[in-house]
Amino acid sequence: MLATIAASGYRDLAALRVAIRDSEDTALSKAYRMMREYVEFAQRHNGLFGLMIGPRIVAHQAYPELIEQSNRSFGLFSETIEALAIETGWSQADLKLVTHAAWSMEHGLATLILANRAPRADTKVSISKLIDFVLMTLLSAITAGPDHLERVIQQCELSGKKAVSRTARKRAKA
Repeated sequence: MLATIAASGYRDLAALRVAIRDSEDTALSKAYRMMREYVEFAQRHNGLFGLMIGPRIVAHQAYPELIEQSNRSFGLFSETIEALAIETGWSQADLKLVTHAAWSMEHGLATLILANRAPRADTKVSISKLIDFVLMTLLSAITAGPDHLERVIQQCELSGKKAVSRTARKRAKA
């Protein structure tokens, strides 16, 4: 029975995602709306969302309807993120990484908000502004493209080498 309820939640989420997919919006707008809808769905349906993603249903794989509806919802999301990634120069080889980064971002944000962990209690940030900032930050990274990512990776590697070099010099002096 719990698996049937969770499957209905994924079905409802998928229906919202179909409307976004079928809109006339740009790929970027669709990606933003798709991710925002996921977080807002979690907020509106906290208990249902917890059932859908949580540990209460043991052996998810044993429930074909649950798997089907979960896969359908994720597939709609994945197609949308991949369309944006292709439009902004990502290779076919990177599409699954881009999708998983976006999924991690939307899912992590939703679960942190539901657990009252974000925004932090000692921070005066509205949830709506936090959602926008987090999603826009990730989407800006996707739209910046793979060349930008490569530059960031190189800068991090250089910084790491400099840090190692400074540590080695300090040890040599000691």
